[in-house]
Amino acid sequence: MSCVSVLVAVGVVELVTFIAAPVTTDIKSYRLARPPAYHNSPYFSAEFIQESFLQPGGWHAPPGSTFLLPNDFSGKYFHSRDGVRVTTDQPDGAQRRILIFGSSTVYSSEVPDSLTISSLLQRKLNAGGFQRIAVFNYGLSAVTTEQILDRLRNTELKTNDIIVFYHGAQDIYQGVLLGRVDNNILDENRRSPLLIKALFQLAKYSYFAQYLYLRMEENFSYAHLQDSAAVDRAAEATAVRVRKNVEAAAKYTQQRGGRFLDALEPTIFTLAHHGEAEENLARRGGKQWRALAIAFTAGYPKLRDAFAGVDFPHEDWSSAFDDIGIPIHLDFCHVTERGNEAIAVKIMNALTSRGYL
Repeated sequence: MSCVSVLVAVGVVELVTFIAAPVTTDIKSYRLARPPAYHNSPYFSAEFIQESFLQPGGWHAPPGSTFLLPNDFSGKYFHSRDGVRVTTDQPDGAQRRILIFGSSTVYSSEVPDSLTISSLLQRKLNAGGFQRIAVFNYGLSAVTTEQILDRLRNTELKTNDIIVFYHGAQDIYQGVLLGRVDNNILDENRRSPLLIKALFQLAKYSYFAQYLYLRMEENFSYAHLQDSAAVDRAAEATAVRVRKNVEAAAKYTQQRGGRFLDALEPTIFTLAHHGEAEENLARRGGKQWRALAIAFTAGYPKLRDAFAGVDFPHEDWSSAFDDIGIPIHLDFCHVTERGNEAIAVKIMNALTSRGYL
């Protein structure tokens, strides 16, 4: 077979795949099309979306750690330095710190620096007369509470630091959806079958590879969700592990003279009502979305039960997005600025009512 024939055959396969089995899970293309969550966002542009996928120019693992830190990055919309995303409007000469630990919902690649939870909280503190307190964004991509705890233990704390733990979605994703309670994202990447790793790389350039990758990922990842008893066991084990991690974080913080606040984050599956925008996300997500719904429906009640009666400050914010009234979700857990604003308000109110400020 000549090279021309091979190229023609490949082209036909690509075209047939594109027409017959279009991939609807391309995150970048979806965001470039300005979905409903971005309709009221003045910063939105193709330039912003492009930079959001380029930043932070790579991630690196500190020696002996289970998490990845963002590289230093300086763009128009995104900045990161010394392993943290920049919080805007920090006051000069701050005497106290608020460190917000969490996963990608805290890091917040979906908005510019000025509209992360940390930056929104910083401006609320400044406006409220707390100009001597600086907020720091300790969010990381794809981390569970075990990795967040690891990062806390690798962070030098100061007396009177306030530590906010904001979590929920990644633990359910890892422990219930994937059924890997004892693994973290670094373990998952290492243990992923070689063929899936190869298809993941090829999928950047081929519709057919995208199709195969998604089908194989579903078959490898979601088979256990067909067994309701297995799902329940995974949800229970995940909840027990999350509580253990958060208890350790609270103890670690308090032993070093800090104050601790834990919060269960909202997701699209904790919304009281789903409108057209949320239903469209569900249709786009297909089989993966149905798998997510099974995992979160089983997992969040277990998390709530696990934290009932804990002896450290804990709040359930899973309904925090119910009254916003406009689409904010870009997927099952990541939101735009109106969602971040609601969480910044929750943090401000909690810290004020508890006398932390």
